[in-house]
Amino acid sequence: MQTLPDHGDNPRFLVPMQTLVVIWVLWLIYQTYHWYQLRRNAAAPGGGEGENRPGAAHPVVQLLACLLAGLALGAVLQAVAGQGMFLAGWLGAGVVLFICLVLMLLAWQWAGGGRWLALMIALAFILRLAWAWE
Repeated sequence: MQTLPDHGDNPRFLVPMQTLVVIWVLWLIYQTYHWYQLRRNAAAPGGGEGENRPGAAHPVVQLLACLLAGLALGAVLQAVAGQGMFLAGWLGAGVVLFICLVLMLLAWQWAGGGRWLALMIALAFILRLAWAWE
């Protein structure tokens, strides 16, 4: 907990927290719109969106995909940064990105899934990562 006050001026330490805030605001906007659509179409018959997704991947496959994506993104970030030892930086960035991807996946599933929500989460993460890179 002490690292936040010590490194509060460094944007790279605030990326996960600020990304969470952006995701939360986008989720609130999405939920408000979804609630509005449900109230508007209350009289129309139909099923819910994303309740029993038959094409959903197994959780182990999802974790492996997050691990591979995290390691790949970590390698790209370390190659672009070019600071220090490549292997240590790659593994460190890969582990942090793996944790971030798993948390984003869990938040996406908890919020009900959907293509638009996934795009919003990915866009928020990419924008925050690019903004911190400056």
